[in-house]
Amino acid sequence: MIDNKRLAEILLPYGTVQKGHSPHGEWPLRHAGNWSIPLDEQMVLLVAEADLPPTVGALLELLVPEWADREQDIYRARVKRWLGGAELTDGPLLAEALEKMGWIAQTGAFVVAIEVAVGERVETELVDAVEILRELVTAQDCIIETEGNNRIYLLVPLEPDSGSDSRRGSKEPLEVANAVEGVFLEEVSGWLDTLGTELYSLFRAGVSAPVQMWTSLPESRREAQFALDAGRVYRSKERVHNFNRLGLARVFQGLPETVQAHFLQEILPDEVYSGLSTELRETVFAFLEHGQQVADTARSLYIHRNTLNYRLDRISELTHLDVRQPLPAWTLWLALTLRRAR
Repeated sequence: MIDNKRLAEILLPYGTVQKGHSPHGEWPLRHAGNWSIPLDEQMVLLVAEADLPPTVGALLELLVPEWADREQDIYRARVKRWLGGAELTDGPLLAEALEKMGWIAQTGAFVVAIEVAVGERVETELVDAVEILRELVTAQDCIIETEGNNRIYLLVPLEPDSGSDSRRGSKEPLEVANAVEGVFLEEVSGWLDTLGTELYSLFRAGVSAPVQMWTSLPESRREAQFALDAGRVYRSKERVHNFNRLGLARVFQGLPETVQAHFLQEILPDEVYSGLSTELRETVFAFLEHGQQVADTARSLYIHRNTLNYRLDRISELTHLDVRQPLPAWTLWLALTLRRAR
């Protein structure tokens, strides 16, 4: 048996002691470029592989049993089945699997749902997109799985030193994750840029709130899915939808179906909606996006302002809502948005 206490004492100058336990009991474990040396049931020594002399790192590799790799494959498969929606797995089982794989909860993670617009080559594009994402995602142990023929889910662990200039010290997991949230969202945006350029398709993403505990992963996956669904409908001009920044989309997406149906029957019944041409519907959205300014809206639509005024009058005649007034205009906007989502 390995004398972990003695081993940790030798390696202490190269790392930091943190709360946690080793997924493989008495065995040191390498994960995401870091060595985890178990001290007891409560503490581990975390050592960055890059900080170790090469000969010491080579010796540590000899301590890792071969069965650990086979066991990790089993647990990874379980997480992939859950991530792709093929298997319902509760939080404690996911937490156990990730800990067995060497994931450290203190580092935090995000769940990301990426969707490709439905097209003729959507299945081929999805396969290609997964391969591109494997090259783009810098997190070493990121898990990627597909669901259906147009969605990809990613479980992306944060790097152990994220959110800190040197060591994370005593920061809480949520504090660390929030510190890097903006940077991570920019990274996701970069993934979508590359996917769109390489595959000539439109991609959108929903990003969960930072994962605080592995047991909360089922909720995090639902958050990513909710952010994608709500953002696609109510914030359609954006591509990356953050669960923590959905605004009104959070409220509208949560409306019961019966409430939506009653609202639409009152404000925009079928016969009225069918009377609004695509041109008139887009005029409503453009008019509100430009602060109900006639000149700015006309320029954005490449039409004369007199043409725009005619359209606005026509919209008011058909809907009995004066879109030049704020409240009626936003009421019609919501009704049109709900209609578009159905």
